[in-house]
Amino acid sequence: MTSGQRLFSTITFSSPLGWILTAAGPEGICLLHFCGPVQPSESQEQEIMGREYPGCKIKPDAPPPLLSETKKAVLEYLTHGTPLPPLPLDVSKGTPFRRKVWKALCDIPHGETRSYLDISKAIGQPRASRAVGQACGSNPVAILIPCHRVLAVGGKLGGYTGGLDIKEALLKLERGAGLGRSGNR
Repeated sequence: MTSGQRLFSTITFSSPLGWILTAAGPEGICLLHFCGPVQPSESQEQEIMGREYPGCKIKPDAPPPLLSETKKAVLEYLTHGTPLPPLPLDVSKGTPFRRKVWKALCDIPHGETRSYLDISKAIGQPRASRAVGQACGSNPVAILIPCHRVLAVGGKLGGYTGGLDIKEALLKLERGAGLGRSGNR
């Protein structure tokens, strides 16, 4: 491994919303990525990781307990709507503004939503709604930082990196309606 190259552990698992790739470094969970209905190959996993962390390497050994705990929590959330426990996150790659937005997103209670304007006001920058949207779009740990709880003006879904169908499903799940899907996408 070259100097400055980051090494990550990963776990990939099937969920009611398709395959999910989760990665962790020494500081905590740094990626939760929706991969779609087909299990990604090792090279696809490396490609996904490389987009977020150029030049990184994936450890070939078994995932650490943190990733197994995260998998279990995410599956409980997606299967039963169980709120996620606090997990150590590594969002150090985000700018200070993005980290401030992501922290505000974590303050949105399970089952509730806020607008991009609400979040911009919460961080003390009421004219930064568009930048808040961009910060949501660059969230590396979907679900764990609940950017799906942020809506556009008038309650419209807005965007979601995992796809609007996933955002809508997550919001329904948190309202107690279940995912309304069977199996993987």
